[in-house]
Amino acid sequence: MFVQNFMSRPHGFASMHCLYPYTDPIARLDHLETVPLAGGGNFTEIRGENKVSFCQILPCAMVNPLPSDLSPVVSYTTDIGLWVMRITANRPSPSAVPAYYLPWRKDHMMRMKLKPSPNHPKQELGVTLDPDLFVTAALQGCTVIVSGEPAQPLVYHLNAASVRGAGGETFGGDDAQFDIAAQAKIGHMQALFGQAQVQAPKEGAKLAGIRQPAVASLTGSAHVTQYMSGVKPIANEALRTYYSNLLGVRNPSVAQYGTVFGIRATGTWRFYRQTRTRVSYKSPHGAGYIYQWMDPVCMRFWP
Repeated sequence: MFVQNFMSRPHGFASMHCLYPYTDPIARLDHLETVPLAGGGNFTEIRGENKVSFCQILPCAMVNPLPSDLSPVVSYTTDIGLWVMRITANRPSPSAVPAYYLPWRKDHMMRMKLKPSPNHPKQELGVTLDPDLFVTAALQGCTVIVSGEPAQPLVYHLNAASVRGAGGETFGGDDAQFDIAAQAKIGHMQALFGQAQVQAPKEGAKLAGIRQPAVASLTGSAHVTQYMSGVKPIANEALRTYYSNLLGVRNPSVAQYGTVFGIRATGTWRFYRQTRTRVSYKSPHGAGYIYQWMDPVCMRFWP
């Protein structure tokens, strides 16, 4: 029921509910294709049966088994206000909807074209599945780039965890260091995207085995500076003060994360990024802590 509500009004749903994608491991490693880049590094294309999964949306307390990748210490299933986009390789119930799912990998670039796979397509009752929903892995610093034509775009999920600023800057410093580290990571990921476009283009259709230029190629992106702006030290201090006053608690911790999804309607894809905020504070009724997700902000970024 929840996923149907989301599909009927995705922007409205994601403006009210904090959404966390949680998925099973890749089902068919033999259907992946890794492409080396002349400038160094490589990227992996998601192909075959891996392209299509199934999505349910559940309150986090209903997720079973516990999503162990969410936190090494505290299970998010005890959090307040979090909804899980549960992605599985096989349909767990009739209410689950088909979804293109793009995973992530540390210091790597993953890519998928939103069209049925010509080799090993996923089918049900003899019909090849071509979902109207796209979901990628949760974001904590990665960049998502969408490129190509609105009918069949390419989506890139890029990670640059090990990249630092020229002076070794990381996200753990002050605002200036954060900005330097962010731009270094974003620049690195954009350079990899550019190499992939040149060396292995897929934006246009193929005719007689030859890639044609895209008729109307558009590019849009979701960066850490957009969906996690509240993690910068000065902004984070302001958020802590805000939630302290709002909730009537002392010294809350505030973290932000991102979720990116796409919806196809009348043959055209639209992509959205959500910022979701996790507030944690000591329980006034005991020794434990309360973890609460609040104030989701959803924005369309492509096309």
